[in-house]
Amino acid sequence: MMTRVALLSRDQIDKLPERAREVVEYRKSGLSLNHIQDCPLGCAYCIRHTYGLWDQRVPRALMSDAQAVEELVTHRYFQPHVTPVQVFNRASMCCGWT
Repeated sequence: MMTRVALLSRDQIDKLPERAREVVEYRKSGLSLNHIQDCPLGCAYCIRHTYGLWDQRVPRALMSDAQAVEELVTHRYFQPHVTPVQVFNRASMCCGWT
């Protein structure tokens, strides 16, 4: 089953907090890929709040999947078959939403 996620416009992306616009983040546990953000759940403890994403309830993509993978594999800290990668950990996947 495939679910399509709408792309944000350039204007919408520009209005996001700077940290929320980062698609690939370095973390001490590896790299984190988050090109889809927001969640219909309103969990008060959600990590997305630290990115300034309080009211966004409809998942939207900052870029296509292919563009996101390109951002990941060209990141300066990415090493194929070595770098641990976390995906969508800013979209409240911890709650089981998919």
